[in-house]
Amino acid sequence: MVVKRRALGKGLEALIPSDISDRSGYTTISVSEIEPNPYQPRERFSNEGIKELSDSIASKGLIQPIVVRKHNGKFQVVVGERRLRAVKILGWKYVDVVVVDVEDKDLLQMALIENLQREDINPVEMARAYRRLSEEFGMKQEEIAEVVGKNRATVANVMRILKLPDEVQELIEEGRIGLSQAKELLTIDDKRIIVEIAREVAEKGLTVENIIEKRKRLNRGRREKSRVSEIDPEIEALTDEMSRRLQTKVKIRYMKGRGKIIIDFYSDDEFSKIIRLIRGY
Repeated sequence: MVVKRRALGKGLEALIPSDISDRSGYTTISVSEIEPNPYQPRERFSNEGIKELSDSIASKGLIQPIVVRKHNGKFQVVVGERRLRAVKILGWKYVDVVVVDVEDKDLLQMALIENLQREDINPVEMARAYRRLSEEFGMKQEEIAEVVGKNRATVANVMRILKLPDEVQELIEEGRIGLSQAKELLTIDDKRIIVEIAREVAEKGLTVENIIEKRKRLNRGRREKSRVSEIDPEIEALTDEMSRRLQTKVKIRYMKGRGKIIIDFYSDDEFSKIIRLIRGY
């Protein structure tokens, strides 16, 4: 029995047509005839999670069917990649499935929705799936957002993760950097610094607030460096001369006839010595 595609909804129940809710709508096929979903957005599967699922199936049976479509004389998984892996562990030769008629675009959408609902998919995998919907099927961010039940801004922010360096994306896939931390890293425009801070996030568990503070310090340092680079050569020479005469660190901040001179000292004796040098005795 092949079921015609229904409109995609935001719930996984929308992926399995209501007219086959009883076992009469199922078809038994050979496990060897089933191929993985070529549009599966999830690239990493937990072996421990699959083993737990196989134990559950062994105890309670396959409660939800694997949803497949016919393709080139075989069947491709539409929904139920984890269930297929689990029954293979159990050594099942045959399995009950629901056969649906879907197009390539719907295949990706359905697999994406299934993973999103279980929150099994990591942000990088999610971003790649959104990109495939955009590039391969010409979907706009608004359309993608509607399909997956997110707002457009969320979809846009997730897709931006793919702009991060590969090493950082790897840390996100490993679960060592969260989505909120990744979004904050995107506010830094120096890739070398992004990688440096990302490593700290992964190793030390830096929070979003920590990243924000590091970014602020970075920006302050850049402003300071910019000011230093704009110092008039005469002012710079005068600064060096005063530092030598007073035998301490001197800063001169000058801009359009105004500014300040800062003279460092580290004890009362140094302060008295500087005063004597300024007074000339």
